[in-house]
Amino acid sequence: METRNPARERFRRLKWLLVGIAALSIAGIDAFHWQVFRESPKRLLADWLIGMVFAITLIHISFAIINRVYDQVARQRERLAELAAASRQITARLDIASALEGIVTQALATLEADRAAIFLLDRKTDRLSCAYSRGLSPEYVDEINRRYRETPGSRLLHSLEPVHVLDAHTDPATAALREAMIKEGFHTYAALPLVSKGEVMGALAVYRDDIRAFEPEVLALAQSFANQAAIAIENARLYEETQRRLDEVNLLFQTSMAITQTLDLQQVLQLVMDSAVQAIPAAQKGSLHLLDEERGELVMRAGSGFSQEVMEAATFKVGEGYTGWAFARGRPLIVDNVKTDPRTKPIDLPEVHEEKSALCVPLSIKDKAIGTITLDNITSYGAFDEDDLRLLSAFASHAAIAIENARLYEMERSSRQLADTLGEITQALSSTLSLKEVLNLILAELERIIAFDSGSIMLLEGEDMVISAVRGFEDPHKVLRTHLGLDRAPLNREVVESKRPLVLGAVHEDERWLKPMQDSGLAGELGRIRSWMGIPLLAKDKVIGMLTTDKAEADFYSAEDAQIALAFAGQAAIAIENARLYEQTKRRLNELSLLNEVALISASTLDFDEMLEGTVEALQRRLGLEVFGFLIVDEEAGELRLHPTYLGVPPELKDFRIPLGEGITGWVAQSGQPLLAPDVSKEPRYFPGIPEIRSEICVPLKVGQKVIGVIDAESTRLNAFSEDDLRLLSTLAGQLALSLENARLYERVRWSEERYRDLFENANDLIFTLDRDFNITDANKVGERLTGYTLEEARGMNVSHFLSPKDLERARLFLANLLAGRPVQQPFEVEIMRKDGGKVLCEITGRLIKKEGKPVGVHCIARDVTERRRLQEQLLQSEKLSAIGQMISGVAHELNNPLTTVMGFAQLLQAEELGDQVKQDLEKISQAAERARRIVRNLLIFARQHKPGKKYVDINEIIQRTLELRAYQLKVDNITVTLELDERLPRTMADPYQMQQVFLNLINNAHQAMVADRGRGHLTVRSQMAGDTIQVTIMDDGPGIPEKDMRRIFDPFFTTKEVGEGTGLGLAICYGIVQKHGGRIWAESEVGRGTTFTVELPVKEMDLGAVSISPEGLEPSTATGKTVLVVEDEEAIAALLTRILEAEGHQVDTASDGRAAVKMLERRDYDLIISDLKMAGMNGQKLYSHLQKTHPPLARRVLFITGDVVSADTRAFLERVSNPYLSKPFPMDAVVAAVQEVLTGDGESS
Repeated sequence: METRNPARERFRRLKWLLVGIAALSIAGIDAFHWQVFRESPKRLLADWLIGMVFAITLIHISFAIINRVYDQVARQRERLAELAAASRQITARLDIASALEGIVTQALATLEADRAAIFLLDRKTDRLSCAYSRGLSPEYVDEINRRYRETPGSRLLHSLEPVHVLDAHTDPATAALREAMIKEGFHTYAALPLVSKGEVMGALAVYRDDIRAFEPEVLALAQSFANQAAIAIENARLYEETQRRLDEVNLLFQTSMAITQTLDLQQVLQLVMDSAVQAIPAAQKGSLHLLDEERGELVMRAGSGFSQEVMEAATFKVGEGYTGWAFARGRPLIVDNVKTDPRTKPIDLPEVHEEKSALCVPLSIKDKAIGTITLDNITSYGAFDEDDLRLLSAFASHAAIAIENARLYEMERSSRQLADTLGEITQALSSTLSLKEVLNLILAELERIIAFDSGSIMLLEGEDMVISAVRGFEDPHKVLRTHLGLDRAPLNREVVESKRPLVLGAVHEDERWLKPMQDSGLAGELGRIRSWMGIPLLAKDKVIGMLTTDKAEADFYSAEDAQIALAFAGQAAIAIENARLYEQTKRRLNELSLLNEVALISASTLDFDEMLEGTVEALQRRLGLEVFGFLIVDEEAGELRLHPTYLGVPPELKDFRIPLGEGITGWVAQSGQPLLAPDVSKEPRYFPGIPEIRSEICVPLKVGQKVIGVIDAESTRLNAFSEDDLRLLSTLAGQLALSLENARLYERVRWSEERYRDLFENANDLIFTLDRDFNITDANKVGERLTGYTLEEARGMNVSHFLSPKDLERARLFLANLLAGRPVQQPFEVEIMRKDGGKVLCEITGRLIKKEGKPVGVHCIARDVTERRRLQEQLLQSEKLSAIGQMISGVAHELNNPLTTVMGFAQLLQAEELGDQVKQDLEKISQAAERARRIVRNLLIFARQHKPGKKYVDINEIIQRTLELRAYQLKVDNITVTLELDERLPRTMADPYQMQQVFLNLINNAHQAMVADRGRGHLTVRSQMAGDTIQVTIMDDGPGIPEKDMRRIFDPFFTTKEVGEGTGLGLAICYGIVQKHGGRIWAESEVGRGTTFTVELPVKEMDLGAVSISPEGLEPSTATGKTVLVVEDEEAIAALLTRILEAEGHQVDTASDGRAAVKMLERRDYDLIISDLKMAGMNGQKLYSHLQKTHPPLARRVLFITGDVVSADTRAFLERVSNPYLSKPFPMDAVVAAVQEVLTGDGESS
């Protein structure tokens, strides 16, 4: 059955209604027409027919229009139905991509378009970009994305009205993108705004390839669709945002669950890093940095997509790079372009250079940043957006908590493990009390908690750190026992003084490390070290040593490592101290046992060699020394000799002797100080003996202040001996020295007894003993020869029987004072009466004999000095003549200088009228005459033969008179004299001539010694009261007298001078003269410092006048226009020569010595030089030598003047040079003649 369409039925009825209306209209022709019809029926019929046709046509047209409108309405209704259905479907789609696809599909169908696209607006960036397209090429889409605002469609963003372009190829509005549109191939397009809640969110664009406009009603319908589409897109966006938020929450939950599944910090860090990269789609790489508070740097602890090299290099200071920037400010940031961002820190690694954009957020706990998470994109700039930033920030908050929890857990676990380990270590360390085992165990246990390549334990010994245990070194023996002085090792000193750990990450660049290592010879062994940690070992807050660890990797140790090591070091220090106390106790017991054994050996024998042999055997057995033994001082030779018991010495060195002061043993023997040499190669006092020796220890054997020998030990190992060894050997030496000295004294006593008996019987002197009543109790064989009595006759006789009456009382007083313990003057001379009546002059010395502390007698020695006394008188004169001979040169010069002045000016006076100048000349004559008088007086006094006799004299005057004899020679030889005479010195009875000879001898000896030693010196002569005696001291700073010679200096004929320079009688005569005056003379000397002779004379009051000595003696020197230089240290003679030469028409300059002359020669040329031979400073001979080198022609024109032509040295010089000379004193005409001869080239000696 056919179904009728109500609408179409209505339309059909309407059509017939219109036909009926048309018919009625024809039937309703008015009268006019009827009239016409009547008049012309054909015309009327024709018009009617035409009308009917027109009406029918009009009806058909109307029907056609009505049908078309109906179709359009129907079509519109269908489209609306389709759009409604599509809107419902699109709105139902919550996936934005699906919604966009549905909108474009419907738009193509609804608008009958060939292409379509949806553009969405990013409100944050105000950028419009294609979200979905169909039919458009990617190139065109990219072009539109970049230049959308240049298209006509961009107007809708502000107008919210559709945009329609009929032909894009010709429309002016498309001029900017026309070329792209032509290339794309479409003509007509329309853009409809997508509006939601009154705000544009994008545009729907449709395109027709032909020129075919979009109908307005279609566009209006499409706009309605676009509005629905906008709502659908917004809903999809909201859904997607909600879903994204749910995904983020789920991601954060899942991540939190994942990173809290473990408390291992490194695992947590890596999980955080990996999760962050997964959470942010644009992330391709990532890094996680944590703050190293000790270094103040952000260190990469985890990474994704980075090599190990980058992880090590990517370290930032706070505020450095965008990573440091985010950390410092506690704010996240997006870096759209890594390459141009000023906050980027360049890292010169290829894989870092490829980064284009980055996202960085801080990791914070309670507003305190602990690190950062950074994500990188290597393909796009601006790859990250605010949503990424928000998500990563939320993620970072959770991650920071997980990281902090892991850190706290790790710290707690480390603390617990450290505590457990320390407990185990403490238990392990307490398992032994051997210090060596404890030290090695400490290093082994330390490796459980601190990683190191090598480690050491240094113990403090005095001011040195001594390496006592090592681990990890290639050659431990090179390092062990090395001494590092705190004054030379700044790092060790810093640890000791601060009592705190010290960590260094680059010791190979630190001079505080390098120099001590080089100085100690450890640079090669420790050159690989980069990181170093020094930990103090504290026992009761006192540093006892250091613990050190080393790594070849730079910046390896942290402050946390140092604290762990410090905690460990506290336990280690206790263990070390306990072990040291135990070993000290054990060592002390062993030492006491050893000392006791040595004491028993010492007590069991008095044989010196046997005692040393037993001691060496005991020490070797207990200490295991390699090279060890005793060296004994040979006082006479000034040497050390090896005792035969010395161990480890090659046979060829057994007889080797070491001079005192040389080598370590010689230095110890001389200084009396012990010496420990850990490394003999660095000890300047070491004298090489055995080539393999590396260390040595030596202590003196001292009895009081006297060194009798040394104990010496040597080893082939470095640092083989310690301060404890030094202390033990010093203690042993102190105990043993006395025993050895007693043994040696015992041997000497035994030998002395034998020698005494031999000497007593065979001595050349009379030896006898007296009891308290002065009766002879014993005597030797000499007594029979000296007295004529046999021993049997003499024994029991009183000593008075042998003495002359004049000496009896004095002898009894001497013996009585000796028995009473009062001081006596020894020796004293007496005449012994022989049995045959003859007399023998003897020199007697006595010594009190005591028994149980009480005097029981006197031991006497009588020496026959009869012949010696006679010889002394002869030798006294001979020595005096010898002294005069030595003084002739100086005295003659000293005498002739003033005489020359006297003679010269006297002659000048004869040629001039008296006036002011005469007065001056007379004054000079007076001075010269007085000087000559003193010199002649002293010379005659000394040279004249005198009968011995004591007078009441002033010792100071004798000293001054003696010095005047030598004053000039002392000055010429650069000897300065200091005179310190006590003006209150009393007079005394003495032979002035003999005392002058004593003082002259002593001054001459000092003078000669100083000149021979270094050509100059200082002499001090002092007089003073010493108790009731006058004491004269003569001190020089010469070379001193060797100790071996000191005992013999007063022996007759003993001399150290060359043959012909002395008789060896001078000091012997001095000794005799002083003793004869009842005084004493002695010497004190120190080699290299000088010698002091002291003469002590008793003060004897006697009413006698003093001797006065009267002076005597007086005995009376040119060519023209020449320049003459007079070199003379005597001002008067220089003035005299100047007057004489100027009178002859010469130009004269003067110089006080050779040096002044040399300076003048540099400024002026001279025709002639007149020079004295003897002058202080540069003398005439030295000036002549200088002229030979610098002015050879002028050297031939030197005229010498001298008052010393008897000196062998002077005569030899004058004979060698052949220059003319004048002897002082000289007359004026001799000077004129000599000058003339030299200037004319005819000079000869005169």
